[in-house]
Amino acid sequence: MKGGTPGQTNWNRLTAAPLPEHYADFASLSGVIAQRYPDVRHFLVWNEFKGFFDEENNRWDAEAYTDLYNEVYEAVKAVNPLNRIGGPYLDMASPPSGTTGQGSSLRGPWGTVDQRALDAFDYWLAHKRGADFVVVDGHTTDGGGPDEFAALEKLSAVGWWIRARTELPLWWVEWYVEPADSGWSVRQQTAVRAAAMIEMASSGVNAALYWNPRPVTRTAPPACGPRPNPRMAGSPSHSSVCSRTSADGSRPVPSWRRSRLPGVYECSPNLGCWWSSTR
Repeated sequence: MKGGTPGQTNWNRLTAAPLPEHYADFASLSGVIAQRYPDVRHFLVWNEFKGFFDEENNRWDAEAYTDLYNEVYEAVKAVNPLNRIGGPYLDMASPPSGTTGQGSSLRGPWGTVDQRALDAFDYWLAHKRGADFVVVDGHTTDGGGPDEFAALEKLSAVGWWIRARTELPLWWVEWYVEPADSGWSVRQQTAVRAAAMIEMASSGVNAALYWNPRPVTRTAPPACGPRPNPRMAGSPSHSSVCSRTSADGSRPVPSWRRSRLPGVYECSPNLGCWWSSTR
């Protein structure tokens, strides 16, 4: 547990990064988890560089994250060399012009990716001790694109930018294509999600995890029951799976079933659905 008394978790501290003096402890815990759950073979190190922003220098502390990543990599590989480890799990943010972000040459009608994220990615790629796949995430709704379909070009642009640097398999582990409180119909959700997956596939993406929990204030799609969950309150979009409490719980909602591309699909009642190529 984290940030609270023993056996408890302080949810307000969940995104605080480990202190450097505890990187080895975190890596050791990662190794214990890998040993306890041998069926789990893919590991993502940390989440979106949370806690690793250097406020004083206004940049991501890629050096600190990479130190943590390398220790976790070695600990998990020591348990089983066949375990697959991925990073850096960066948010490829593309803030609108006039905000606090820093523009870059990676740009299009959808906006421009923050240079600080690109710098952090390049540092990790150059200094990691090893990796089996690359992990990123991002929104297409944050750059002020002309419309929801043109904004999706960001996904393939980021993919090609990464492909120019590494041949490692590429995972989008979170991708957000629907604005908060969009009011979109299932038909529109289906069209935008399908177009997003096509954009990712066109740039050689190997796996895509759709992370959009359904807030408690939304009604469930047809054939899905409600899923009360106070931690999900305020989430900006619909879930991609039915509630565990409904008759068809954990199955994809209609919009997900209609947007399938060739490949392998899995669904989780908490994480949503994900796709991976068959390559």
